[in-house]
Amino acid sequence: MNKNDVVSLKLTTGEEVIGRFDSENDSIIILNKPLSFVMAEQGLSLGPFMISANKDDKITISKLTVIAIIKTNELIAKQYLILKQSTGLVL
Repeated sequence: MNKNDVVSLKLTTGEEVIGRFDSENDSIIILNKPLSFVMAEQGLSLGPFMISANKDDKITISKLTVIAIIKTNELIAKQYLILKQSTGLVL
């Protein structure tokens, strides 16, 4: 993964997180502006991964909780990049 690639992580909790890859080491992955998929009235949307975090915060995720990491599908990555945190994204 390269810095600023849009990546998706599948966590052991079943959650899927999408964000910009920042860095990693043997035990952690750091993402910028992480979002997670949520069901909304209009269908599948993206929302804050952590409600209590500032929208521009980086998040550190333990690799012990990650099942898989992959570069995000081009269509979803494009939508993620144009998304404004204050608006919803319906897929």
